[in-house]
Amino acid sequence: MLEIEILPLLSYPPAAPILGTPFTITPSTSPAIVIGSYSVIAGTLPPGLTLDSLSGRIHGTPTSLFSSSVTIEFTTGLQKVQAYVLIAVKGYSITLSYPPATVTIGQPVNLPPTTTGTKGTPVYSLALGQLPPGLTLNPRTGVISGTPTGPAGNYPVEVKV
Repeated sequence: MLEIEILPLLSYPPAAPILGTPFTITPSTSPAIVIGSYSVIAGTLPPGLTLDSLSGRIHGTPTSLFSSSVTIEFTTGLQKVQAYVLIAVKGYSITLSYPPATVTIGQPVNLPPTTTGTKGTPVYSLALGQLPPGLTLNPRTGVISGTPTGPAGNYPVEVKV
């Protein structure tokens, strides 16, 4: 006698949640999957993420950079099937740029930054160098403004957010 056992299909795509950003990943399952429960049987979910034992969803807001391979098991009264998922929490990326500027002593300057990827209210500060005398950096907006008083010269600066 030939016995054929049909196991449910269970898979997760690779996951790359962003630190501090709400995240959800849902497993792919066979259409006829029966009632059962999901559990983590190997590995550790990143801090801030949890596994919903009824739906198999991994969700939450990651609280630290973390990389792990996790084995999820779906169990019914009669069957067990496992899936592996690689979860690599990444830091969010901030970009900050200013337009190129050549300024003239005694002429007003207003240089707004272009910033993407910030969370909450950003705070801008000088990371390196000094602004020319007469110019200031607004810590709330990142705008460099004022009227340069001299002396003339190059003033390389690095602004951080």
